Amino acid sequence: TISGYPKVATAITAKSCDQDDNYDIWEWVGDAVLKLLQTDSLLKSSHLKHFVRYLHEGDLSMLRAALGTNDRLKEISTHFRLDDFVLSVPLSRAVWLPSVMKHRQSDVAHAQDAPRAKVLADVIE
Repeated sequence: TISGYPKVATAITAKSCDQDDNYDIWEWVGDAVLKLLQTDSLLKSSHLKHFVRYLHEGDLSMLRAALGTNDRLKEISTHFRLDDFVLSVPLSRAVWLPSVMKHRQSDVAHAQDAPRAKVLADVIE
């Protein structure tokens, strides 16, 4: 709905675009939620169920961290095409267009316009 638009805009706005209204606080909350879900997945994993009880907490933390690397989160973000919508530079009425509306001449141009991997990972968090 239209009433949810400001929340969506905040969720896809990087700090480099807007210092005051960006996804930072939601990233922090999302990071905690992801850790909880990753922990639950590890403890309930059918592949690891025979080994989990013998693993030290540090080993479990390392496994959980491997599930939530920035590279993995970036892959999820690009899979859902969020890279086309993340706002990483301030908007300029005369210059900015959503990347899905731009005509791409080459992959190099797209790579220069694309948000950084960390920003894409943060949006998933």
